[in-house]
Amino acid sequence: MSSNLPEWLRKSFSGLVVSDLDGTLRGPGGEISSNVLSALENLEEKNILRVVATGRSLHSTKKILSEDFPIDMLIFSSGAGVLCWKTGDLLRKHSLEESQAAELSNFLRNWGDLSFMVHQEIPENHRFLFFEASNPTGDFLRRVELHREHAGILADSWPAKTRATQVIVILSETEAAIYNQLKDALPSYSVIRTTSPLDHTSIWVEIFPKHVSKSQTTQWLAEQMGLTAGAAMAIGNDYNDMDLLDWAGASFVVSGAPGVLKGRYPVVGSCESGGPAEAIELWLRERRVT
Repeated sequence: MSSNLPEWLRKSFSGLVVSDLDGTLRGPGGEISSNVLSALENLEEKNILRVVATGRSLHSTKKILSEDFPIDMLIFSSGAGVLCWKTGDLLRKHSLEESQAAELSNFLRNWGDLSFMVHQEIPENHRFLFFEASNPTGDFLRRVELHREHAGILADSWPAKTRATQVIVILSETEAAIYNQLKDALPSYSVIRTTSPLDHTSIWVEIFPKHVSKSQTTQWLAEQMGLTAGAAMAIGNDYNDMDLLDWAGASFVVSGAPGVLKGRYPVVGSCESGGPAEAIELWLRERRVT
């Protein structure tokens, strides 16, 4: 168990529950059902570590979750950062090196008609510079406008001696093949597909350092707590949850997940109907935890 953890975390947990946030715990209107909140509170009584793993930045997550939200740890930006929710301690962060940020910026400019954003280092990674191609998607323009106060235009080359957290390429839903092409072309990076949280159809391609993903960061956290994947349960709803769902000993998806995920993992109810609470109950029953 790591000595770098806050004092209250240096105890023996019996298991770990890790959940995606938007579309899993949290409904499209921002609601979180009362039975899900009760299930999370119940996990604390059973000495089970509660983790949210989200693609949101720390800044964005803090805008929607209260300080007393019943979790212990937050994995944010798809695994680029880890925060102790109860104490506010930043336990881990990852960045693209200066050379990597420049390489990706130049590579994407030369690819073709791709619009993308380069996000600053944690904890300022809600701020970004953007490159607008000749035919940007409506979702790209919407995101720039939504975060105008945190956005700036990307210069001809990525600023020298500047690290970054991630790069986001925004594609239309008909351009899914480009995701696969980018993944193949960038084997030295972690290239993750997620569905736009804005229009719920566009494809966001998130590019991180190679060792960043929800599963890799959750595994690191589990190791710090002396836990294994076999003691973990994960629940999600989108493509960027798949590596985490594959890692955990038990996994579930809510009913709103894409068909390919529902064909691969056990399905529980929607986030609105308390699907995560159902998943937690099924997992505890299987472990014979009362």
